[in-house]
Amino acid sequence: MEAQYKTSFAKRCLKIGKWLTISMVCMMLLISGGLYLMRDKIIGVVVSAVNKNLTTPVQVEELTLTFWSSFPNLSVDFNHVYIADATTQTTVADTLFYSDRIRLKLNPFDVLKKNYEVREIEIFPGKGYLKRLADGTVNYDIVKKDPNQKKSSDFKFSLKNVEFHDFLLGYNDEKVKQDYLIEFQNAELVGDFSNVSTVLQLKTENQIRYLKSDGIALVKNTPSKFEVQLVIDQINGTLTIPRTPVSIGELPFQFALSSTPSNLNFDLSSNGLKLTDLVKRLNHRSTQSIKDIEGTGDLIFGLQYAQTGNKKPKIDAIFQLKNGQIVEPSKNLPIRNIQLAGKFTNHANKNSELLEISQLSFHTSAGPFSGQLKISDFAHPNIKGNANGTLDLAVIHSLFEIPTIQSTKGKVTLAGNFDLQQNQGEIKINHCEANIGFQEVQFQQIDDKRYYDHLNGSLFMDGNTAKIDDLRLTVGKSDVAMRGDVINIEPYLNKRENLNVEMQLSSVFLDVQDFSSSSKKEEIANGRNFILPADIQGNVRLISNQLVYEKHTFKQLKTNLKIGNRRIDFNELELKNSEAHIRGTASITEFSPEIFTIETLASTDRLSFQPLFKEWDNFDQQIITADQISGFAQVKLHFKAPFDLRSGIQKKNIVAAVDLKVEEGRMKNVLAFKEITKSLKDSKTTRLILKQNNINNFEKELLDLRFENFQNTLTIQNGTITIPEMLIASNALDVRLNGTHDFDNQVDYRFSFNFRDIRKQARMTEFGEVVDDGTGMQLFVHMFGPMDSPTIQWDQEATKLLVKETFEAEKQNAKAILKSELGLFKKDTTIAAYVPKAKLKEEIIVVSSNQKEEPEFESVKKETKLNKTFNKWKQEAESDKKGKVTTEGF
Repeated sequence: MEAQYKTSFAKRCLKIGKWLTISMVCMMLLISGGLYLMRDKIIGVVVSAVNKNLTTPVQVEELTLTFWSSFPNLSVDFNHVYIADATTQTTVADTLFYSDRIRLKLNPFDVLKKNYEVREIEIFPGKGYLKRLADGTVNYDIVKKDPNQKKSSDFKFSLKNVEFHDFLLGYNDEKVKQDYLIEFQNAELVGDFSNVSTVLQLKTENQIRYLKSDGIALVKNTPSKFEVQLVIDQINGTLTIPRTPVSIGELPFQFALSSTPSNLNFDLSSNGLKLTDLVKRLNHRSTQSIKDIEGTGDLIFGLQYAQTGNKKPKIDAIFQLKNGQIVEPSKNLPIRNIQLAGKFTNHANKNSELLEISQLSFHTSAGPFSGQLKISDFAHPNIKGNANGTLDLAVIHSLFEIPTIQSTKGKVTLAGNFDLQQNQGEIKINHCEANIGFQEVQFQQIDDKRYYDHLNGSLFMDGNTAKIDDLRLTVGKSDVAMRGDVINIEPYLNKRENLNVEMQLSSVFLDVQDFSSSSKKEEIANGRNFILPADIQGNVRLISNQLVYEKHTFKQLKTNLKIGNRRIDFNELELKNSEAHIRGTASITEFSPEIFTIETLASTDRLSFQPLFKEWDNFDQQIITADQISGFAQVKLHFKAPFDLRSGIQKKNIVAAVDLKVEEGRMKNVLAFKEITKSLKDSKTTRLILKQNNINNFEKELLDLRFENFQNTLTIQNGTITIPEMLIASNALDVRLNGTHDFDNQVDYRFSFNFRDIRKQARMTEFGEVVDDGTGMQLFVHMFGPMDSPTIQWDQEATKLLVKETFEAEKQNAKAILKSELGLFKKDTTIAAYVPKAKLKEEIIVVSSNQKEEPEFESVKKETKLNKTFNKWKQEAESDKKGKVTTEGF
């Protein structure tokens, strides 16, 4: 019975619930339908009411009416809302207000009763810029002030809540030089806005982009969070914020504000600001060691802001710390007895700003340090100060980050004072006298691969001059020692004159790549920039035991550098490279970013080919390598070429002259010589004349070619090496050579040599060695095409020319003989007298048993047929004189 009752009750409840749900759905549908039918009227009422009360019309890209997404409220969404400045100078770019969406929330039942009352507003995201011009005009005066204007009875604001999300609010007052910009992540105002006297609750999380006074940023990029009461009296026009705690930069402060139609005052203070919290806030690296920092000491801070009417606001601040202590977390090193006192005001002398740190002192493991600083008149800053003591850079940087420095350690000693003035962007050094000492300092800049280590030494600042006294450091593997003066500092900082440098640099080892701030790949990615300075000039004496650039090593380097206008001259240059002692001059000029012109005049008395080819990677060719060449050379070089820092020397634009004298030269297994002997073996003509062993012996000597010396002047232009004709005497043959060889390894060589050099074999007889008489046929070879597979032709045209020249020479020789022997051609002055060639004499040596010396006998000259004829003509001429006639020989 009881079970039946429970079942019946459950069915009854389910039935009632079903009808309630159906009723509610029907009611919601009816409301939605009614609202939809009234859509245009609702939007029209809202837009009309808004524009009726504004001097600047609201520009809206789209208007929508929503109900379900904002249930139980009805929402009118203004999408992409823009309101222009109210000033007469307004342009299209001037924006008073912009938002992606402004949502006005109304009660749907009130709307059905034609009661358009806005209770909530949401603005997200958006931005607003309020400003007051120098003449007092404001850009936000957009509400109509006509007291006779009849207000709408249908539409009114009865706000209880206003929310901002991702809203950027800026304020600029040109008259009093105030500039603020705050980004609200979230801000909510809750209260009854309709009452003339009300209390609103403001809760916000924001980022203070900057608070500037007279262009000086008092606060910058600081998060802020607070929840305060706004006491508003609309009758008297006052706004008050009672003293309440706020968080700025995650540090606790007390804040209070009072605003009337003619005055604005607020103050910000803290009596218990922990030194450890301040250090954590100032250090942007959120490492565990910084989070674990320990110490003692409270900072007293107070800031007062007061503005009356249109006058410039007065700002005063004080700060003080007594007997503070911080323990550096990573090494447990303390900074003890920290004393700090100072103030800021913006109405000191003649309403100028003044920041004064009257006391700053502390003790570290490096020793005591104290100093003072005063900065006045921020528009034309005058900076005065003094410092005395030693700083432990590792401790200081660990607690208070040094801008632009990635890491540092070591000790710096300071002793001096300074007085600097800045006016219209220029710096004037009124006074500067300071000693700065470095003890094992190490540091690396942010985004810089260079690591400076073992910095020791000192420098002295005296006005416009820095005197460097034995300053030493290492960069990577390189070491540098500096001594000298840096002059003209003030004009250089003001970009009026160049910085003058008179310096001596010495080093045991220098790698040029160590001094580059980024890798070569990174430099290319960063685009082209000038490398050599345009505003530094002077003289530098450079001495380095070893200098390395990429794969090349230069030893015992000494030179006087003259620097200026993106140019470096290397005067009195001496160095060793490839085992050669080189002397001369050089210059590097940067005409456009990373594009240089290199010019040098150098000479060496004994350059060794093998280490030279090895050092310079065989000059980017494999025809003759370091393993195939040896010997020495005297070289005088005049070289000029453009150089790209990224791609190297532009070879086709090289202009050079090389005076070359080679001694003890040797080339082994050169492929081009192998091609010559192959051509001999392949020629049918040479196979008929030459024996196989002649060619094989010739090839053997050619593939191990030795030559005592030769001399020539090579020229390089338009990417081609030109070799004037020269004679090279070697163990294989005496060859005359000329031609061209370009940087693409295309050659055009012409050789000439004596045929006997191929046929020659040492022939010994019982009378001794048979010696060549110096006569023989000349052969001409033309080798052209790519060096690794050249075309070799026997130059027949050159051979014909030689035959012709030889014939002419023999013809002239014959005429000379006839002139000398028979008196013919006496009137022809072009025919010189005949001079017989010296011939070798035969010697017969008789050796007797008693070892007596026998007299030498001249060998009897063997008469040639031509001589017999000449003698016969001579005898006939003599017979004619005596009146005799002979018929011998006919």
